[in-house]
Amino acid sequence: AIAAGARGASDWQDEQYLVRCGISTDEIATAKKNKKDSTGVGRVITPIPLQYTRLKEGDTLAIGNNNWQVYIGRGHSPEHVCLYNANTNILISGDHILPGISPNIGVYNTEPDANSLQQYLETLPQFMRLPENCLVLPSHKQPFYGLHTRVNELINHHHEHLNNLRNFCKQGKTIEQCLPVLFKRKLNSRNIFFAIAESFAHLNYLYFAGECSRELNAKGQFIFTLK
Repeated sequence: AIAAGARGASDWQDEQYLVRCGISTDEIATAKKNKKDSTGVGRVITPIPLQYTRLKEGDTLAIGNNNWQVYIGRGHSPEHVCLYNANTNILISGDHILPGISPNIGVYNTEPDANSLQQYLETLPQFMRLPENCLVLPSHKQPFYGLHTRVNELINHHHEHLNNLRNFCKQGKTIEQCLPVLFKRKLNSRNIFFAIAESFAHLNYLYFAGECSRELNAKGQFIFTLK
């Protein structure tokens, strides 16, 4: 699915997604041109294999002389494998638990009705059952200790964002208008789309929780309003 456009599939959903997020016409035109001029992620990935062995929650994966217990995280991706080895007390957390930053928890055009943030928050507490002193190996930055502390920090981080949006959306707001509430730094042309996806994820969380409404305005943009 991630390379569908390059394989001849229609990409009308891409433009609809950007319009509904409140992106300006000029920014949409620039995004379409950049997509046309570059193969993007297609340059660094290989096609999805036709056959695979699925790792499921609770499975044990044998690598050499070590057995790794499979934990499934969601939100950053639909199904993210983390591996824990009790003998070495090591957790390979991948992108699910990162030091210093939160993984991108976004809603993208491939699944605009996803509740990614709820899935992420639901799959963090399970790691509190692992030893606090285990060594965590993330996909970004350095290995670290303090798993329980980091899990709590990530949960609190996203709930702080949600509380800020609850205050901000008492009057209807577009997804794009919510960006300054979640991101204090200046966003460039590359990371604004990740920021849009993250803003969408937080607003969808409130929408599916029944805390706010989600309606299309005359411009085709989503408007989120706290109930």
